[in-house]
Amino acid sequence: MSDRIQVLVVEDDPDYVELLQATLPAAGQPSFALESVARLGEAAARLSRGGIDLVLLDLGLPDSGGLGTFRQVQRAAPAVPIVVLTGESDEETAIAAVKEGAQDYLVKGQFTGQALVRAAQYAVERKRAEEALRRQAEELLQARTKELTRLSQASVGRELRMIELKREINELCRQLGQPPRYGLEAADTELKAQP
Repeated sequence: MSDRIQVLVVEDDPDYVELLQATLPAAGQPSFALESVARLGEAAARLSRGGIDLVLLDLGLPDSGGLGTFRQVQRAAPAVPIVVLTGESDEETAIAAVKEGAQDYLVKGQFTGQALVRAAQYAVERKRAEEALRRQAEELLQARTKELTRLSQASVGRELRMIELKREINELCRQLGQPPRYGLEAADTELKAQP
């Protein structure tokens, strides 16, 4: 993990943003650099520029609320881990966000600075591990698809060559006055179906 985690705080309460800034250490290992925005639109614009390692997301914003807020941030930056910040009365929505891909949630006023630091670190590490596994799976999928395509092309090539040979044999039989050895009606249909 990098020694510095770039955090985007999406929170419309400036006092709470100050509390988060005071809680997350700017020095040490890891250290945190915080940026904050108060609206979902601002968050999407900031995330589009890249360079964010973690989002701390309040689900109740002036321009968005609830699970829709989480979904929009997730769409804006699917590779960036999100820790949801919620009030006690909205814990069910936070749990739903975790089920949809948030790395964690914290109930405002019910966590310590140490819990916040740990949640932030774990969220970043879990998301990086997920992304590494996803990349490995994509690479394996591409490799297997190429292999299947190559084998399929080789198989089609062999089938086409067999049809050509059967035609040549039948033509030689005709030239020699012999009956054809192979019925090629089905093979001609197969040949026409090939790309």
